[in-house]
Amino acid sequence: DGDGTADPTIVFSGDLAAFNAALDRLGFAPTGGYTGPATLEIATDDRGNTGAGGPLGDRASVAIGVLAGAARAIAKESGDGGSATVGSARTLRVKVTDGTGVPVPGYTVTWAAASGSLSAPTSVTDASGIAAIDWTLGTAAGMQTATATATGLTGSPLTFGVAATPAAAATATSTIVADPASLVADGAATATITVRLRDQYGNALSASGG
Repeated sequence: DGDGTADPTIVFSGDLAAFNAALDRLGFAPTGGYTGPATLEIATDDRGNTGAGGPLGDRASVAIGVLAGAARAIAKESGDGGSATVGSARTLRVKVTDGTGVPVPGYTVTWAAASGSLSAPTSVTDASGIAAIDWTLGTAAGMQTATATATGLTGSPLTFGVAATPAAAATATSTIVADPASLVADGAATATITVRLRDQYGNALSASGG
């Protein structure tokens, strides 16, 4: 049964020479995208054709480890874009795959941050091909970036960006200024009051911020 191409199970009959010839050409192809353990099982039954005593049979299995090919590409998985408060942390993730898109475990990715700090300079891909790192943003408001590098892989280097926004207003860095600083109590004099709100790092808050 089956035509011998991409069949999960094949049943065939013939003499011993034909049987051995068929096994000589037998190949195994795992399901696309799969890595891990697999088993090839072979069961034989002579249907009583090799002597007295009734049908004779046997069964054997071969354990096969399905591994990813060599790493070929790297792509962003999560952590890119959007906005976050200065000094906050987020996790960046990339995925490394082989030439057929199968995840590659055990591959080292190098990280660098133009602003802020990283939990480590490198991380290694897990069984799903994912490498992750924690990025703590710098204290200056504005666009901040970090990169993931896997030399020689398609897609490398990858740049992650986030718009860093000011933290809450802080009394230590905010100011209230009156101009002039003193007035004559004549009922007509006026002063201009200027309030400048800044977060603890000195970033100016917008009219709707903080």
